[in-house]
Amino acid sequence: MARWVGALLLCLALSAYWSCGGGGEGEGSGSPKFLYVNNDRSPSNVISAFKVNADGSLTPIAGAPYATGGNGFEPCPDVGSIRAVARTLYATNNQSGNVSAFRINADGTLTLLPSSPYSDPEFPATSGVAASADGKFLFVGVFGGIDVFGVASDGSLTLLLGSPFGVGAGT
Repeated sequence: MARWVGALLLCLALSAYWSCGGGGEGEGSGSPKFLYVNNDRSPSNVISAFKVNADGSLTPIAGAPYATGGNGFEPCPDVGSIRAVARTLYATNNQSGNVSAFRINADGTLTLLPSSPYSDPEFPATSGVAASADGKFLFVGVFGGIDVFGVASDGSLTLLLGSPFGVGAGT
């Protein structure tokens, strides 16, 4: 039992995302202010949110956990299943095959975007999420390829024509 709990905690740690908060010019010293964890729960996935204190301890953020509107895949979340782009947090919902988008508020609370979650109706499972360096594109692993979404200024997503893009032999 202890080994299983340790493995689950490792999986959670690997799918966590640090946020420096702020986001304005000159803000964010590189020390994280908030920690978000995609719990990848089934049937109803949630995001845990914590304030990172100066001594490294964590304080749960009011209102957390936040429902993603999708279904995760237990017992171990996907590594890289959560990513922030500017002031928006994206989390994959493996079992329901979509991506949820949250506005990151100044106090660390999350607000689900009205049009969230986003999906490619042809592919029922997601695994991992990454963003381009300029924050204009979000890349989501799907069965047999990579879906590419354009990221709008409000954080909403639009699936790019041609998605998913193949990843090579065996896809």
